Amino acid sequence: MDLSMEWQTEILQTRLQHLYQQCLDQKFCDVIVSVQGEEFHVHACILAAACSKLNNMLQKAKEVDTEYERSDHFVCVRPAKKIILDMFTAKSFRWLLPYFYLGVLQWNDLNADDLEDIIAAVKWCNFNQVIKTILNCQLFGCI
Repeated sequence: MDLSMEWQTEILQTRLQHLYQQCLDQKFCDVIVSVQGEEFHVHACILAAACSKLNNMLQKAKEVDTEYERSDHFVCVRPAKKIILDMFTAKSFRWLLPYFYLGVLQWNDLNADDLEDIIAAVKWCNFNQVIKTILNCQLFGCI
């Protein structure tokens, strides 16, 4: 028996939302992305699937030890890859995170300076559809 397409879509969306929440909670993340001194804990599989340039960077990244669980009796350390992204601002990378995970664009709290940085980051990632969406939103006053 095959699952309906609607149910499959719902399952996929729920799993991606859980992965995104894990990212926000810094749980089970295997990559540290450093942008302007700010560190983002993310999942390599999400970045690699979302952007071929990030995929290439991740394949070349070096592993570093990162602490991921601490109690009174032990500290667990696991290797994680670390990449530094000079082509992003911290705000533009933070804005792209929901898009990487969920395909969602969030427009709140953006100003003209942010948009310039975001467009540069989106162009670097080759997210052409996002560029079109941003330009349309500017044209129609969504932003």
